[in-house]
Parts: sequence; C-alpha cells; structure tokens
Amino acid sequence: MVFTIRRFSWLLLLLAACGGCIATDTYKSPFFNQQGVPSVDLATLLKATGVSSQPSRDDVVAKTQQAWLRPAGVERFELDDVYAHRMPELKPLFKKLGLIDDILPQKQQYDYGMVHGGTILAMRARLGFLAKLWQMGARFKTLVLLVGERDIYPAHEDLASFTSHQDRCPMQPGWQPDILPATEDQAMRVIYDHMVLPDAMRQVPMVLVNAPKKQLPDGRWRRPNTKDTIDSWLKLKPVAGSCLAVSSQPMVGYQDLTVRCLLPASFSLETVGFAMPLDFESAVLCLDSLARCLYQEQEYVKQLAAG
Repeated sequence: MVFTIRRFSWLLLLLAACGGCIATDTYKSPFFNQQGVPSVDLATLLKATGVSSQPSRDDVVAKTQQAWLRPAGVERFELDDVYAHRMPELKPLFKKLGLIDDILPQKQQYDYGMVHGGTILAMRARLGFLAKLWQMGARFKTLVLLVGERDIYPAHEDLASFTSHQDRCPMQPGWQPDILPATEDQAMRVIYDHMVLPDAMRQVPMVLVNAPKKQLPDGRWRRPNTKDTIDSWLKLKPVAGSCLAVSSQPMVGYQDLTVRCLLPASFSLETVGFAMPLDFESAVLCLDSLARCLYQEQEYVKQLAAG
C-alpha cells in the first residue's frame, strides 16, 4: 500500500468520460469504441489470456465473466494466481487498462468522502489514503464509511492486521488491540478510532454504514458487497451532493461503475485509490476486477441508453 502520488494520462480520459458532472451522452468507454469493439489493449489482453470472443461488448463481457471472474464464494485473498509467472508480460496491459496505478482526485471540495470496506488491512490503507488526500488539500463535509456485517476471516485477519505496515497505514503510537472484532463494521470502527488522522479531518461528521448480510435461497448467508453498502447508505436519505470515494487498485474502476449505477442523478461521483503495491501484485486479481468492471460498464451503458 505505498502511497506514491502520480497522475496518468489514461485517467484524464477516464474521468473526462465518466465524471459525474459530465453529461451522460458524452460517455466514452476506455475499453470499447462507440460501436462496442474492444480497444487494442483489451483485445491484446483477451488474446494473451486465451479468451476467444467476437469483437463486441456483449460477447467480450460474457466470455470474460466465464474466463476471468473468480468462482462464487471465493474471496480475493483465496485466489490462486495461475498467471503469476506472466505478470511481467501482462502488467503493461493492466497499467494501460487502469488497474495498477494511483488515481487522484480532480477537485478539492466534495460533500462526501467515502471509504469502501474490505479486509482490515485494506480498510486501514483506504482510510489512510483519504487522510493523505486531506493533507494534500482535498476536503469533504461528511465522512462515510461503507462497511457491512461481514464476518472477519480468522485465517486472514488477526490482531496483527491492525498494527502491521505502520509505515504505510499508521495507527496511534503505542496502541495495541486486545480483542479481535467479529465483523467488518466493528473492525472499521476500531480503525477509525485509532488511526492517525489529521485533526481537522477528525472534526468532520462521520457516518458508519452497516449493510446487513443477505440470505440466499438455499438458506446460506452471504456477506454484504459494494451494492449493498450503497443501498444501505441511500436508505439513510443523504442530501444529494458530490462524492469522493476511496478504493484501491485494481478495484477502483469496478467500484466506481458499481456505485455510479446506483447513485441518483442528483449525485456526482469520483473514485480514487492507491496503486497496487508490489508485494500484493496479482495478475488473477487484475483479471477478476477487470471482468467485474466490464460487466458494470455494460450495465451503466444500458442505463444511459434507457435514459
């Protein structure tokens, strides 16, 4: 979670195309042309990973859902990176497709600063990134923590998750947790209470959105996802305004389009995030995130077409 601060030309294209303040009829996909033909970079990646599809958005989305999407019930940290040995070859394509590098805000003033949930370390890194943006001049009137009643993963999250990587995600000096929270929302509350944050940012009103689990038809329960947290926030009837959402690579594009499909037109959205750390790089995670991004973009384009 290294917070290098850079700007990238592809981002300017993406933000110009997707920005909440831009008229919807100006939307330009960074992945397909106006006829739905995949870009050169996307077509190259499809070929490199053995995905054979027709040169159309619908077929590319369908085929990448089959080839790149992780199986249902499998979490990101459980993925076996079968493409790890090919990361040097694939990484330049991932970079061009917007999955690797930092994404920074284009403005300074927002109504809402939003942090997407995740594992303990991911939530620390995302909240810490927002704090760094505050130090760089970004401002917001309300902090929204988008989390849910996900059970903590005992094999992946422990007490050390709150205090490791202090150089990247600083917690208050000398603080040590004594009890592992049971759920993601409880963990985020602990992180917020004990993370090193700018004093002025501490004064900003905070809303902790706690999305419930969802029961499946077979009786099992699934964890809340990005859609669930946004749905839960909208049930609180927030006043329409500008949103600065924080994710992390390679999930920035996917989470941006997911939220964009859900927010009323009276809201604007900008999603930012820090670069994928070298020690957390994963080709299969990039492919999974891109498959989700392509699907969400397809849904967004359908919304625009429907008016």
